[in-house]
Amino acid sequence: MKLVRRVPTREVKRCFVISDLAKPPHGTRLSPAAFKSHFEKAKRRTLAMTDARLDAHVHGPKKRPYAHERLESYDTSDWYLAEASLKDIGVWRRAGGLPREWTNRSLQETAEHVRTALRSGSRKLSKRARSVIPQMLETNVWSLQKHPYLLPIGFAGRTGTWPRKYLRYRTAVELDDGNMRAIALAVAGTKTIRVYYGIPRKKGAVR
Repeated sequence: MKLVRRVPTREVKRCFVISDLAKPPHGTRLSPAAFKSHFEKAKRRTLAMTDARLDAHVHGPKKRPYAHERLESYDTSDWYLAEASLKDIGVWRRAGGLPREWTNRSLQETAEHVRTALRSGSRKLSKRARSVIPQMLETNVWSLQKHPYLLPIGFAGRTGTWPRKYLRYRTAVELDDGNMRAIALAVAGTKTIRVYYGIPRKKGAVR
């Protein structure tokens, strides 16, 4: 894995919020042009937010899993733009409703399971993954790495929101957000993925 440069925490929060707001309505399939319009609207809305509004969205409703942990983890980490191989990345445990055994190891192996399931029409592929991943592959998969506000967000292994808690296999990067985007990229054949990578800040360290 390669650390490219430092990134302000605010930019990582913006990435989280924009990618969240840019998600198509459930069950809706957007053309590339429609997705671009939807994305630009989410971007404009987010860039106009104050830091307090950004934090409120990152935290989300109390019922959102790991809501408090996410905001605190973002605020207490140093952030980098990094380039990582598929073997260095692990997705969230049961990301997108995928079988746990498919997410046990690296993104590379997760993508192999998903690629096989897409070809065979396996019912093990969750409804969400069966809808979202093919749409990305058909419309905007290669744009996912071109825009800084569509990059996956992850933490150093066993830190942050600890996305892979209870999984024995350790990876250098554990994805907190953008799991479906990362899987789509891996299924499409990319070998390395650019991510925002958070490393917990030592107590007393200056931001």
